[in-house]
Amino acid sequence: MKDGETVVSVLYRTDMGSGAAKNEIVKFYLNSEIDLYYNQNTRKLTYKISEWKITIESGFEYDNEILDIWSGNF
Repeated sequence: MKDGETVVSVLYRTDMGSGAAKNEIVKFYLNSEIDLYYNQNTRKLTYKISEWKITIESGFEYDNEILDIWSGNF
């Protein structure tokens, strides 16, 4: 942080919609964190995206089956 500068972090979550997997509803979200910098000397506002990720929420449970995908032979 520079002299005369104020920093504010803004966190927000955006709903990106939903889908279905094995009859379960799956919801997608974009989670973001933005740092806003206001310099009192120059009266300029700048920003930096410090986090940007997609998260998934669901009641979906993975099968506990072991799948033999490759036997190791060509």
